[in-house]
Amino acid sequence: MKIEVKKSWLSALILLALAAAAIVYLAGQFLSMREVEPIYPGPGVTEIKMLSDWYPGLEGTAGDTEVYVLEGEQEGDSMLVLGGTHPNEPSGLVAAVLLIENAQPEAGTLYVIPRTNNSAFTCTDPQEGAPMRFTIDTPNGERWFRFGSRATNPIHQWPDPEIYVHASSGQRLSGSETRNINRSYPGRTDGTFTEEMSYGVTQLIEQEGIDITVDEEDKLHISIRVDVYYGYVLPDLAANIRQAISDAVTSQVGIPVGSVDVYIDGMQFAR
Repeated sequence: MKIEVKKSWLSALILLALAAAAIVYLAGQFLSMREVEPIYPGPGVTEIKMLSDWYPGLEGTAGDTEVYVLEGEQEGDSMLVLGGTHPNEPSGLVAAVLLIENAQPEAGTLYVIPRTNNSAFTCTDPQEGAPMRFTIDTPNGERWFRFGSRATNPIHQWPDPEIYVHASSGQRLSGSETRNINRSYPGRTDGTFTEEMSYGVTQLIEQEGIDITVDEEDKLHISIRVDVYYGYVLPDLAANIRQAISDAVTSQVGIPVGSVDVYIDGMQFAR
């Protein structure tokens, strides 16, 4: 009987040791998603800021993220490129990194956010069997990048509602879309964590007067401000401006236009 007891204790100790080893290994894998891939700012980068510089509510959270500023020597318009909206679609991150490391604007200012949903880079989608990172061979050696999730890490925002109602439009979506930053604009300060992140991006756009943004579907989103003469039907005028700009950009540049926001800054009266 004593021998059996000793064997039982020995088996239990072995199982505990194996369980502890598994926990340590898995914890290491989990924490490795928080290791940030290196980005090497090129000569065009004039400043590196944080999204919390435009919305302080993100400071110190997993939603705060780097904003690379590339300012040309001449005055001009401003443009924002968003990478990492969906970290499981890595082309957006890689394209943003290429701009940060190589672009040199001659005029105007280019803002680049490589990790728009910074939280979503710290996890992968469950039951998808996705890798945690991938590598690219370059002339300067191998580069690695994280392969994250489509949505905000549930550690940072939980639980999901059964139905997600988009705050500004009232559109009803699947509950998990509440953590999809691409479904949360323009965001709000008293909403979900994801809505706060998108609010930070919106504040950057508004405070810096950014005219053009590019999303991960390679569509342009353009803002234009106009003064109009009294007497025009404003909704019709805005619709005509949207169509004219969309047609011109698509035909001349060859890039599809996702949206054109027309802002009426003032009204003039004929003398």
